[in-house]
Amino acid sequence: MAKKSNSSNQANELLLEERCVLNKVLKLTGKRWLAEILLLIEADVNRFSQLKANLKGISDNVLSANLNELLKAELLTKTIYQQVPLKVEYHLSSSGRELIILLHGLCNWGKENVEVDVN
Repeated sequence: MAKKSNSSNQANELLLEERCVLNKVLKLTGKRWLAEILLLIEADVNRFSQLKANLKGISDNVLSANLNELLKAELLTKTIYQQVPLKVEYHLSSSGRELIILLHGLCNWGKENVEVDVN
């Protein structure tokens, strides 16, 4: 279901994003599957079929939408090899590699400071 273009939630999101770029970063990186996709690509899992095989439960549409969002944010690059069958690979851009370093740091901080609920 699409958001109403005049909803107060959307207005609040825009206000928060304008106030601090961190809110925009957290909105992007906090999306389901995005961090996992980046981490897999960092580990040289860089083809659509490989990513799909490693992300149990993700649909083709969701994986494709997330890859497109990461490309739009310039965190990934896409290489298309003109061969039969067509081969497409995704790689971290320089800003994607910088973000991965930060994500690893956040993960380490979380391991030290965030209690995990095992229920």
